[in-house]
Formats: sequence, structure tokens, C-alpha cells
Amino acid sequence: MNAPATRSVQLRFRVFVHLITVTGYPGNWQAWLTGNEGKRRPADCCIPPDLQQHELQEYLADVFHEDATPRYNEVLLLSSE
Repeated sequence: MNAPATRSVQLRFRVFVHLITVTGYPGNWQAWLTGNEGKRRPADCCIPPDLQQHELQEYLADVFHEDATPRYNEVLLLSSE
């Protein structure tokens, strides 16, 4: 019997001063720094495989908290696909 397929998602966050795109699904997350022109490069963080989608925003806030500024002081979900 085959396991049900896990649907891959793409989530875009503004993480303080960074635009970060997270792709994949629980157990297979990948984080990308996203430029204003849309180009991506691997972000300097590893997302634990047991993290669920609803936990990503808080996790990114914890990892990048040192990048917070008075103007950019929160993590916002910009889009999800």
C-alpha cells in the first residue's frame, strides 16, 4: 500500500528585513532568500524536518530575530501557494 502523496507548498515571508520563500512540505522544507527581482539563493538556515507548516512563521522569527529593526520588527506571511 502506497503512502498518500504530500502536497508541496510555496510560502513567502517577510522575515524582518529579508524576503524568504519556503518550499516543500513537513520533512522536506527548503528556505530561500528571495531578491526583489525574484532570484533565489539558499537561505542560511535549516528547517527541522518535524516542523509543521503552521510553525514556520514562528521558527523563522526565532532564527532571524537578530535582524529585527524598529521599522521591520515582525515576520509576515506574504503569500502561500
